[in-house]
Amino acid sequence: MAPLLIARGCAVPDRVTVPGDAADPSKGNPKPVVLWSAAPPATDVILESVWGSDSRNVYAVGRNGTIVRLDGSRWSAVESGTSNNLYDVWGSGPDDVWAVGGLGAVVRFDGNRWNVGELRDAGNARRLLYAVWGSGSDDVWTAGNGGHAWRFDGADWSYFKLPTDEPIRGIWGSGPSDVFAVGDGGTILHFDGAAWSRMESGTTTRMNAVWGRSGSDVFAAGSSGEILRYDGTAWREDAQSRSVSPHHIRTMWGNRSHDVFAVAWGGTILHHDGTGWTRMNSGTGVHLEGIWGSPGTELHAVGYYGTVLHGTRGRASHAPPVQHPRHPAAPEAIWPISGTAASDADSIHAPYGPRALPSRYDFHAGIDIPAPTGTPVLSVMAGTVTQITRSTAASGPGNAVTVAHSGNRATSYLHLHEIHVEVGDRLEQGEVLGTVGRTGATYPHLHFGYFVDLPASTRDERYSRNPLELLPHGTPEAIHGAFAGNTVSLDVPLRRMTIRSVELVGAGDERLVDYYAVVARGATPRDQQGQFGVHLDASRPASGKFSLELTPSPTDFAPEQVIVTGIHGDTLLHARRQDGP
Repeated sequence: MAPLLIARGCAVPDRVTVPGDAADPSKGNPKPVVLWSAAPPATDVILESVWGSDSRNVYAVGRNGTIVRLDGSRWSAVESGTSNNLYDVWGSGPDDVWAVGGLGAVVRFDGNRWNVGELRDAGNARRLLYAVWGSGSDDVWTAGNGGHAWRFDGADWSYFKLPTDEPIRGIWGSGPSDVFAVGDGGTILHFDGAAWSRMESGTTTRMNAVWGRSGSDVFAAGSSGEILRYDGTAWREDAQSRSVSPHHIRTMWGNRSHDVFAVAWGGTILHHDGTGWTRMNSGTGVHLEGIWGSPGTELHAVGYYGTVLHGTRGRASHAPPVQHPRHPAAPEAIWPISGTAASDADSIHAPYGPRALPSRYDFHAGIDIPAPTGTPVLSVMAGTVTQITRSTAASGPGNAVTVAHSGNRATSYLHLHEIHVEVGDRLEQGEVLGTVGRTGATYPHLHFGYFVDLPASTRDERYSRNPLELLPHGTPEAIHGAFAGNTVSLDVPLRRMTIRSVELVGAGDERLVDYYAVVARGATPRDQQGQFGVHLDASRPASGKFSLELTPSPTDFAPEQVIVTGIHGDTLLHARRQDGP
């Protein structure tokens, strides 16, 4: 037994009439439409899940222990008693509501207050909990990272190790002896009242959501709009999978009749009427994370920046069909602040390579992107959080997150104000991992790092690479060179600074400085101005450029040529000393 220990709003139109499903004029009963409206936000954090017992008791939970309640007329924040992120909420009634989240956090509302507890596995470790669902007040399941799960019997929790090591993202059942769980790697599990077993899903896609009309009609959905359906015998990909929406589906909810709703990133709301899926126009492009509906006609959807949408269902005699454009394939990487794959989408204040700080010289093993404190920071690719450091020291990385990606690649995000993830979290591309701050820095900005073959659970900058190897950017701007005695001066743009190496060539001698060889020397040696027989000196940036001076050291020859090579193997500059007139 593992006991429970008790102890920026984004504007959307005021009202949007949405053709939720096109009416069939050949039938007497027109299909429903939904009027979506944006409620005044009670918080600006990400809201992950929403559930209610009725229209006067609706709860949404989210990051930093946030819980907000709708009392029938307005949303307001309530005290949860925890600062851990909360990822899911479910209840059996107005006096029995559960929320689960980071570090084994379990909070339960008893009708008067939220009681805080935690769950630990067989090794006494606290696990991140993503999902909670129950068939009643005496039968509640929760599960999360590593395939760890617990069941509450009305008095105590029992621990279960599920037949997977993948994180479990969603749980739903038709009853206590018919429960489904879904997670990463296409994981789908089933509980028959006695034991959990694996089901063949036919996919390796991360599954985030599961909901069914009955035990023989169940939907599962996840990344990139993939939708599966179970008919009581086998799981098969839905005919409209990935086509009705390319976005990551996060949650599903239905009313056991014909209606099933799903929410996804990009402001996406989907509706299944018993015959097919239709994409609704929510009136917002904000990522949505949770949806729930009352037994009547009301729907509630929640998501990023404290967004809360209220949907009222009605009927219309006819609604025009919604035309959906073709969606391009997901980009390899997006920019961490703007979240787009557009070239040069985020501004760069300090590029990768030599730089001059107010009081010293150093070699910068990343790029600095300025943004106001509290700006969301996004994972540039899908990946897994491998390291988190927290620090309020005046200098250093500050609050930092490292994410591992496919192809032995990793990215790091430094100087954060808030961290919204935990080690082991699986992130989608574009998922918020924290906010911009100035911890360990003198001004608010994001230091973004990129690594190849980084050892596990480290942020060793000897393995760093220029982030523009990864991030979308345009053609590098021109670099200009000038010769003066033994020194070569380069006029280097801050934007699209893609230098990999600089080479000085003179009579019978040459010196090559490879930036990746410089960082491979380690944190202290790389900050020395003398590198591989060349003295480096950088000026402070001005008008979008800075000057980089290269002098042979010792000064035993005068360079006649300078060759600058880019990170893609391209020649950025090949200049020769010009004789006087």
